[in-house]
Amino acid sequence: MKKPPFLAISTGPLPRMIGKNYFDFEATLNIMSELNREDVVDGFEFQYLAEWNSVHPPLDDPTDTRFEAWKLSRKYTPSQIANRLKEYNFPILSLHTNRDIGKLLCSSIKDQIDEGILLCHQSFDLAKKIGARQCVFHIWDPLSQNFNLSFLQQSLHCIANQYPTIKATVENIPTSLPNFTPFHLLKDFKWITLDLRWAAMYNELLSFKELKNNIINVHLRGEIIYKSWILPQASFTFDEALDIIKSHWQYSGLLTLEPDGDLRHSDWQNFKTAISTLKN
Repeated sequence: MKKPPFLAISTGPLPRMIGKNYFDFEATLNIMSELNREDVVDGFEFQYLAEWNSVHPPLDDPTDTRFEAWKLSRKYTPSQIANRLKEYNFPILSLHTNRDIGKLLCSSIKDQIDEGILLCHQSFDLAKKIGARQCVFHIWDPLSQNFNLSFLQQSLHCIANQYPTIKATVENIPTSLPNFTPFHLLKDFKWITLDLRWAAMYNELLSFKELKNNIINVHLRGEIIYKSWILPQASFTFDEALDIIKSHWQYSGLLTLEPDGDLRHSDWQNFKTAISTLKN
């Protein structure tokens, strides 16, 4: 049996490898099948996209890009997603929840807060059905300058307690809350997902050593240039970050690849080679 850390890949960027839209669920399933068949990674972090929500377009992006994507995308219920995934028996190691959850929970409108809570429940239920052991949350609104952090903590804790087999992990996404950084906001959450791009943006990678025992997922977000992983606009390289996390912190949780950039510039063999360098 393979020993941790396990290497997963986010499903969100995968359709771009074959020139498809990121919200193309069927294209996502096809690429997941290829990766699974060739044993490229240990499993997947499945992204539950807001573009599949029939109720309204994505709320977490103020531009028109996501709205246009939502209009083009087919719509799926959580049950439909679960049923399709179970047909393939994929190893789903984590579920990235709908990014609108933080926006909704930080709202001052009760109906929106209620919708955010409902989406949390739907996410845990979907994770349970597809065998994921953790749910990754964007639990606050990155653009909000005024939200109740205690309410977010209590709400997530209360909901997560109803799903004891699944860990609720909160990502260090950007924040506009005055006098706070993602590191400070995460201190009182039980489980953490550390995204390298956001850690680089705030120059907080080394700060997270203090919270290393709470980290259960690390998002290795970067670009594939030929056969190597590059982390743009960071004070550390991909290899340096991995050395800190795996060797110095003795991290044994999930490592999740989040490829950025135009994946069509990386042919299939280069893509697999780049991933293989991270499996040691």
